[in-house]
Formats: sequence, C-alpha cells, structure tokens
Amino acid sequence: MKIGRNEPCPCGSGKKFKKCCGALGAYTRDERAEALMRLDHWIESFAGDARDEAHEEFWGTHVEYIDSLPEDLEALSDAAEDAWFAFDRDAETGKPAVDRFMSDADLSEGELTFLSACRRSSVRLYTVVGVVPGVSLTLRDAIEGGEITVHERMGSRSIGLYEHLAARVYERTSGAAGQPLVGYRRRAPERTVLHELVTRYAQTMIAELRDADGEGCGLPRYVERELAAYVRCGQLAHGFARVRCGACGDEIVVAFSCKRRGICPSCTARRMADTAAHLIDRVLPRAPYRQWVFTVPKLLRLRLARDPAWASWVGQLAVRAIGAWQRRIARARGVCAPLTGAVTFVQRFGGLVNLNVHFHLVVPDGVFVEDGDDLRFVMHPVPTNADVLAILDRIMRRVARRLANEAVEDVNDDAAPNVLAQVQAEAASTWRSPTDGKPTVRGAERLRAWCEGFSLHAGVVIADHDRDAHERLCRYGARPAFAQDRLAWMDDGRISYKLKRPWPDGRTHLVLEPVAFLRRLVGIIPPPRRHLVRYSGVFGPASKHRAKLRALVPATDADDAATSSCPGSASSSSNSSRARRLPWADLLRRVFADDVLQCPCGGRRSVIAIVADPTIARALLTALGLPNEPATFAPARDPPQVELAWDEAS
Repeated sequence: MKIGRNEPCPCGSGKKFKKCCGALGAYTRDERAEALMRLDHWIESFAGDARDEAHEEFWGTHVEYIDSLPEDLEALSDAAEDAWFAFDRDAETGKPAVDRFMSDADLSEGELTFLSACRRSSVRLYTVVGVVPGVSLTLRDAIEGGEITVHERMGSRSIGLYEHLAARVYERTSGAAGQPLVGYRRRAPERTVLHELVTRYAQTMIAELRDADGEGCGLPRYVERELAAYVRCGQLAHGFARVRCGACGDEIVVAFSCKRRGICPSCTARRMADTAAHLIDRVLPRAPYRQWVFTVPKLLRLRLARDPAWASWVGQLAVRAIGAWQRRIARARGVCAPLTGAVTFVQRFGGLVNLNVHFHLVVPDGVFVEDGDDLRFVMHPVPTNADVLAILDRIMRRVARRLANEAVEDVNDDAAPNVLAQVQAEAASTWRSPTDGKPTVRGAERLRAWCEGFSLHAGVVIADHDRDAHERLCRYGARPAFAQDRLAWMDDGRISYKLKRPWPDGRTHLVLEPVAFLRRLVGIIPPPRRHLVRYSGVFGPASKHRAKLRALVPATDADDAATSSCPGSASSSSNSSRARRLPWADLLRRVFADDVLQCPCGGRRSVIAIVADPTIARALLTALGLPNEPATFAPARDPPQVELAWDEAS
C-alpha cells in the first residue's frame, strides 16, 4: 500500500507522512508486516532444506527437550529460531538468508529499510528497568550493562518492571537509537550538580555564617527560604499534576515548581520566557529597539545590592537621562510633544557568577507622537559617541550629588555590617583583568562610553520587523544568573564553572570550594518584593497612553487563534487575548517548539488531577512505581579539626 505524501502518517504522530516517516526514509507498519511475511514465504520456498538442517544447530544438545515445551513457549522458541535463521545464521555463501532475499525479491524502499535495520541488530538479553505504558520501554543489557529506550506500544502495556527479555532491538532509521526520546520527560533536578551542591553544603554554610554573626542571626529568612524551596522544586514527593491523553489513556506526572527568582535554573528560565512573551505580545509595539546597558563602579554595586531603593533610583535615573536626550533630539527635528518609554531589566550577576548590579534597558529607537486618537512612531537618527558620553555624564553628576549628600548623614554611622553584607562583598569580587599599561579613565568608542568606573553601551539595535529578535533580546535581559550545565565536580571535590568566553588572561573556568561557591550564589539572590523588570514612560502601567500603544502591538498567532475560535467573546474585541502568565506547556512550545501536550499517539493530553498533599503524593507514587522519597538537606558538617603541636617533654 502506497501512502500519499500529504496523508496522515501511519505511525500515529498526527503529522503528515512527508513531515514524519516519509521525511526520514523510514518504514510503516504495513511495510514491516509485508516484509516479514514475504521473507517467511521465501524461506519456505527456497531455503526449506537449509532451515531444517539449522534446527539442530540452533538448539544443540537441548533439541530433545523442544517437544516437551508448553504451547506458549514452543511458539516463542519457534519465532526466535526463525529470526536467528533469517538474520544471524551464515549460509554456505557466508551471508544470512535475508541478504539473498533482499537481492532476489522486488521490495519497496520501506521494506528494504526495515530488513536492513534488522540485519544490523542481534538478539540480546535485556532487563526492563523502565516502562511508559503504550509508549516505550527502557532496557538494560544484562551482559554489558548499557541502557537503551525503545518505542514499543503493545509490549509496553503488558511487560512489567524487572522482567527479562531476549529481544532484537533495531532502529527505525539509521542512527535513530542515538537520538533523544521524543515527547515530555520529567526533569530530574536531584541529578544535577547544583542540587547536589545545595543539599550537601547549604546547612554547613548556614551554620558557619550563624556562628560568624555576633548576634547569632546569620542569613536573612528569605535566603534560607529560597534554598529550601529550590530543594523541593521539581520533586514529585511534594506534589504533582497527573496529565492523561484522551485518546490512548497514556499518563505522565508533572512535579510542582518553586516559582522562585534566585538560583533555581528552571523557574528563572520560565520567568525569563514568560516575561519576554508578555512584552512581545502585549507591551512592545512594532518599532526598532536599542539596548542600553548601564554599569556602575564596584563599590557602588554593593550599595545597590544592599539598598533596593538606591537600585530603583539609579535605574530610573538612567531611563530619565536617555528619555531627556530623545525628547531633545525630537524637538530639534520639529516633533511636538514627543513621548518616550523604556523597559528596564535589573541584573544582579556577572559572568563570573559574581554580584554585579547593572541595568539592561530596552528603548524604542525613536519617540511616539499623538496623532488624533492614535499614536504614531517617529524614528531617531543613530546616537553618536558624543551623545552616549553626554548621557553618561548627566547620570554621573546626579549620582555623585546624592552620594555627597548621604555621606554627610552617614559620617557617624559605625554600625558593623551584617552577615549578608559580608557575603555580598565576597560575591562581588572578580579577577583583575590584565592591562596594556595605558589605562584610560574616560573615553567613548563604538557607541560605548566609560568614565571612572561607570559605563554606558548602546551598540545593539534590532530592526522593527524582526519580532523574534526582539523576544530574544528580552529573554537576554531577563535571563537566569548562570547556566547549570556549565557546573561540574572536580576530582578533588571542588566546583568548576565554565565561563561563556575566556577571561582576558586566558582562564576558562572558575574553580571554588563548594561552600565558597554557594556563598557566591547566596550573594546574588534578589530581596523579596522588589521588581526586577520595570516599565517606564508610555510603557508604564499607569500611563494614559497605554491603551493607544496597545493597538500598535502586532497580533500573534495565539491572538489570531483565540479570535477565530471565539469571535463573539469579550477577549476577541481587544488585542489582549491571553492572561498575564502563559501556561507551562505553551511556554515550552513557544521556546523549544516542543508540544508536551501532544501525545505520540496523536491525541491531546489534559490535566485530570492535582495532588498537593505530600502524604497522598508519596502514597500514589508508591502505587505507580515511581520514586517517592523527597530530597533533604544533609546535616551541617563539623569544622575541620586543628592539629595541635603537643610538647612531648611535658
């Protein structure tokens, strides 16, 4: 049977044949069955005598026991013998029977693909170590110990864990066994280096800092809650949602997340994707956008980290300075009543996982002007190096004035810094970069200006038509503090973090003791109830122009789908068709193009139950055969013993 290129793929994926098995050069179920049937008929017709002679060769000294086998085992043994004769036994020509059959018979491309895959495989003994009913089996080689995941719909419904199989595992296409398993797989945070680091050394670090504190308080409560929440994040034993396919009944379980914004890589990445999606779908109209990056000297970074009000003021100061320059340029070009705006991302980290409070501003490369009941965008010319340096000077003067005023008030303040301030001072340390012997205190080049530790960069701009690049820029501003896949344990028990690019002196890794690295992470955890994304000007939530600006935001595919499905609903009457937060499945599909609610059978998955009670969750996990023990902190380690030099004479 020939399958049309635009017909549904027989494998049940729900895709067209040309986009699925047809594109991979794979075979269909019908081609597999047809190939096996034709091979069996060919062996009976042309190799029947050789088949009878091979019977004793296959069984050896156990041939006399074959007739006494039960009926079900006898059928299984016959199937194993037929497969061995067809694919494994060398005939007089030195090749198995399937090679002669493939050269003599007129086979389709799919039948040849299937028989070639079987020819490359061999019968091996496996132990079943994982089962997803109706989807796949995870098999461990009983001899060599390696594991492999195979797609098997029928067998995975009847085979249980730790059963033994003698099976021939073959690839649907050449190299398919090495490809990642398609579909949703629960992330396992307990297997990551970061999770092991936190569970093993968090209590040790907390105890050390509590002992070092003169008042015995230690770290603030929000830091300890952040660490505890991360350890629970993604753990099925603390609660999960059950998701079932309505077509085949296949189920998966999805653990709850901690929804923190400090050190959890999963939740910070979700927040990054959701923030960028919100900005593109509902806030930023079609226009070119320029990224302005404002950094401050190292000593001022500590002040911004310890005093959130200071960080908020400095961020707004940068926004006002850039907006004032834009309005001045617009008025010089004859634009009346120009409107400006910006979205500010407050980042508290640097490339060395160090504390570095700085600001990424996404600013339209122009201004908005009222045109009747609507807004119109007017583009600006590219700023010059002199413009960037002038904006930086304006910011520096205001910062210096406030520092001078507060220095008078703090002259008699002799209070000792708390433990968190000491940890943040350690976290702010970096490597000293090599210099060429000609340090410059002030300068500007390629739209970057610097002066006395302050710097302002405006060299990144994205055209108005590239909405995907706009979203990537917003993700970059809201990104997590570090990439956990760059973390690794060293042989001596220290932590190694691979840098994104080599340091100027050639170093490529940051290597620290576990507790020292954990203190570095604690230093960059943001305080609670302080926004890391701020909206200013026409983008502000209280702006009277926000509704007019919203009309300039291009409609997305999700907006079109919602409008077409519910033409009479209230949501279809406006451009705001989605809630503030995107569901986790929509985010994964948007970021990774992976629809986790699409079942391999072609059906759609939906949430059928939410288990929030840890006691009930563990009982259900036990019944499902899944791990039910929650991750816990290891107790604090004792400080290292000091070797005392004893006086033998005494």
